[in-house]
Amino acid sequence: MLNRVEEEKPVENKPKIRSVKFNVLMNMILTSSSFIFPLMTVPYASRVLGTHGTGAVAFAQSLIGYFSLFAVMGITVYGVRECARIRDDYRQLSKTVQELLIILFCTTTVVYIIFLLAVFFVPKMRDQMTLMLIFSVGIWLSSFGIDWFYQAIEQYGYITARNIVFKFIALILMFILVRRASDYELYGLVTVIAGYGSNIVNMFRLRKLISFKKENKWNFRRHFKPMFSFTVSSISSGLYSQIDIVMLGFLGTTSMVGVYQLAFKIKNVLTTAIGSVGNVMLPRLSYFNQGGKKEEFEKLLVKNFNFIISCGLALTAICIICSKRLVLLVGGDSFLSSAIPLCIIAPVMLLSPANQMLSQQMIAIGKEKAYACINFGTLILAILLSSIFVQRLGAIGAGISVTVAELLSILVRIYTLRFFVKSILKRLELWKVFAALVLASLLSIFLLGYTEIWGSFFSLLVSVGSFVACYFGVLLITRYSFLVIFVSKEREE
Repeated sequence: MLNRVEEEKPVENKPKIRSVKFNVLMNMILTSSSFIFPLMTVPYASRVLGTHGTGAVAFAQSLIGYFSLFAVMGITVYGVRECARIRDDYRQLSKTVQELLIILFCTTTVVYIIFLLAVFFVPKMRDQMTLMLIFSVGIWLSSFGIDWFYQAIEQYGYITARNIVFKFIALILMFILVRRASDYELYGLVTVIAGYGSNIVNMFRLRKLISFKKENKWNFRRHFKPMFSFTVSSISSGLYSQIDIVMLGFLGTTSMVGVYQLAFKIKNVLTTAIGSVGNVMLPRLSYFNQGGKKEEFEKLLVKNFNFIISCGLALTAICIICSKRLVLLVGGDSFLSSAIPLCIIAPVMLLSPANQMLSQQMIAIGKEKAYACINFGTLILAILLSSIFVQRLGAIGAGISVTVAELLSILVRIYTLRFFVKSILKRLELWKVFAALVLASLLSIFLLGYTEIWGSFFSLLVSVGSFVACYFGVLLITRYSFLVIFVSKEREE
């Protein structure tokens, strides 16, 4: 009788796997919250703390992100793929998660000790010791947030709910605690709560989904070889994601970082909005590839590329056309110099999600070595470009370096997957997107100049509203397949 109960327990604990459409919807809600939170906090913090305070927090946040990358050892991606493949096997899934958590504990301990040594011996870090120690909590929380497990079993409803709750808590705390320019350390604490606080809940819920009982001998060695490529690629892409901020922090001034970080945050929020679709695809792509479902695999990728191209081009154009109004709205007059860097990094809103989607495909089909090499090469290229342009052009140079690096990166990925990309391109409707883009841009530019006398906010509202209406109106008129399917609410197979 006892054995029978034990056999039934895994079935009872198995979470419900939702459709891709539901997962995308949940991730879009999560992304919207990630957009709304900065929209409410960044203008307030920018005005209260100024360029020095926001620059110090951005620099500390970037450094902690770097140390966290070495702590997680690529498990954020490797764990998603491996757990997604065996998500129907309760015992094997439990064993895999146990092994990965033990590896994480060891690597995080080593990285945290190195971080503490750096705080005491690196002058720029020692100058902001309290802020660095506040952010150091994020190293542990990022390692044991185990989002990779919840993504693998496609629990995007849960991920969305707990993230929104903690962002709301952080929002309240910010308005209570951050009142003066000297409160930037408290702003750092609020940033940690918003970014990592929800990870605390994950470990408590994990016991309901897997077993922590050791039933078989652990086999850590089986993870090391495949993890190597993921570790290299994860660290490379993570270092690269904020290389412009860090290089500007070391080669420039804190005020330069403060000016650039506003454009950086606007770009990041909008890029994340587009990438919200791609983020949910790796588990399903890995599952389809493991099951030999080639047609479903390709159909899913075509839909994603249609979404990325149409939305990426639209947001890039809006940021270039309305750059001045956007930075005035988000940061105020003191951040007006952020407008040019925003124009320069705007194309990243298309290039970065497209790179991400191609990377998801490479991981799903087992090309992790090529994925790692491209990520590492992009990092080296970005460092070289930053060292050249940042010293000469400051914040503008940081924007140039990251845009050029993204462009060259996507060209290499396209070449690596050229046979597959060629078949995908045949199923895209690029001419419809470009036609809509040209017409919407012309209308937006015309209305932007015409309404400028009525104030920046009203001018921005009219310009963006007209762009969106014209852009998606043309796509609907030309029967752009992705938009027609979305509007008609066609059920996904």
